[in-house]
Amino acid sequence: MLLREYETIYILRPDLAEEEEAKVGEKISAVLDREGAKILKRSVWGKKKLAYEINKQPKGIYVSLKYLSEPVKIREFERNLKIFDPVLKYQTIMISDRVDVEKRMAEQAAENRVEEAIEAKRREERAAREAAEEVASAARAAEKERATELIAENEAKETDSTASDFADTPTADPQTEEE
Repeated sequence: MLLREYETIYILRPDLAEEEEAKVGEKISAVLDREGAKILKRSVWGKKKLAYEINKQPKGIYVSLKYLSEPVKIREFERNLKIFDPVLKYQTIMISDRVDVEKRMAEQAAENRVEEAIEAKRREERAAREAAEEVASAARAAEKERATELIAENEAKETDSTASDFADTPTADPQTEEE
């Protein structure tokens, strides 16, 4: 079966909670499923500043959706995007024409595995970096504590030596001076 590959990028209101954002994503996916489309990938790019305000909103949550569909189904999908209140703006582009569904689904699965492996490696590197920062922070704290102890020891020694200096100096007896 040959379909076209599309990518739709839509922008959601920035004040949506994660649950609401997920519900909107499910509704949009349900529309595509109902229309017989095959979703390849959905990725949330996050909250970003818009080039210009849309409905008095300076920011928006960007979402990218790649899917396979027949050309006539896109009109119904875009009509639904217009109806959803949380959707500020959307843009659909055709990526390629006459795509073999099974082959493209397999390619996308392979791409997803590669991306997951890369993300797992990034998480490991981030965790290692954070662990190294914690060790360095603990070392700095220990160094600072040791320096504070040394300063306190030096001050105590200086106080002791000053006190002994005063004890060694002869004091003038006022009675002997008068004679």
